[in-house]
Amino acid sequence: MNVADFPEIEKLAPLEKLELAKDLLSQIQGQHEVEVAPEILAALDRRVAYYKDHPDEVSTWEEVRERVFG
Repeated sequence: MNVADFPEIEKLAPLEKLELAKDLLSQIQGQHEVEVAPEILAALDRRVAYYKDHPDEVSTWEEVRERVFG
């Protein structure tokens, strides 16, 4: 399973994707015996806060993919 299996995720804004990732990690932590490190959740919180403060300083997935894969 990957993001390509859920095309509606591609339509989300970067902030929405970060919030979704955080929510998914929280659900995993709450429903299973898999523990998500507090550092990971804190890092997501910092990234969301940074995005809210600097919404013009992000790259789209297409831009990132182009930089990585050319």
